[in-house]
Amino acid sequence: MKNAIYDLRSMPASYDILTFLVVAKSKGVDHIIFIPEFGPNRKPYSIDEKQFRLTHVLYPICSLMGLDYSIDSGKNLTEYGEIEWSDKPHFLCESLKEYKNNPNLHWPQPSGRAKEIVRKEFPEPPVVITLRETYTEGRNSSLNEWLAFGDYVYESNEIVFVRDTSKWNELLPDEEFSLLSTFPIASIDLDIRLALYQHAKINFSVGGGPTILLHYSQEIPYRTFKIAYDGYKSSSSKFLTEMGFPPGSQFPWHTGNQKIVWGEDTYENLKREYDQWIGEPISKSRIGIIGEQ
Repeated sequence: MKNAIYDLRSMPASYDILTFLVVAKSKGVDHIIFIPEFGPNRKPYSIDEKQFRLTHVLYPICSLMGLDYSIDSGKNLTEYGEIEWSDKPHFLCESLKEYKNNPNLHWPQPSGRAKEIVRKEFPEPPVVITLRETYTEGRNSSLNEWLAFGDYVYESNEIVFVRDTSKWNELLPDEEFSLLSTFPIASIDLDIRLALYQHAKINFSVGGGPTILLHYSQEIPYRTFKIAYDGYKSSSSKFLTEMGFPPGSQFPWHTGNQKIVWGEDTYENLKREYDQWIGEPISKSRIGIIGEQ
């Protein structure tokens, strides 16, 4: 058994763990050791929220990656034998570097049961829109733009919204768009969410949070907007450039129906990308080149 430690005293209780897991599995790790003693609260959410993320995000993502995990106080780590360490294991630069060494990375996969549930609910693959509605307003989805875009898509395709986890059971806010539906279980169950993403005709979203599931794949079609936001350090253009992912980049492992759109999530931008997707055949050729527009 080869182990890797995810130490919550210094590492985030966030979806960034997926970067850590992708790299760890590439290095032959098959077991994750969690140290669930939370460090300084640098973000505006409580210890209860961190605990919720541990059980509803971090543990499930391990399962999606096919990795076993256990919990330890951090006092007896020498008992685990071989352990992989990194000084910044959840940073994007680590997966970019690992891909250069090993282009056959492992991606998260949903369970067979989750796939059955999604296919029963959506016999015809829908267009899926994921909304970000968190405490960092500048990184959130521009809701009115997305609702107008959803109304436009509804004319030609089945469409479903996945709301943020905190709003999982809330209807879309504007009665004008009452025909637009949500899929609440996908907001709180990562297995179902990933199965829905895989089943979708295409996924539209802004960056951050669970949309990392789109980016660590070679089969899920997507368009992701608003990756860079300079009002927040870890999403700023400067930080992304330091990570080896400057504005204009695409992930090097991605395929022809996957695209980072370096622009705001305005109705005009959303509609343009959708119309372009509708009008073009799906290409299976690789287009992801770091630094390529």
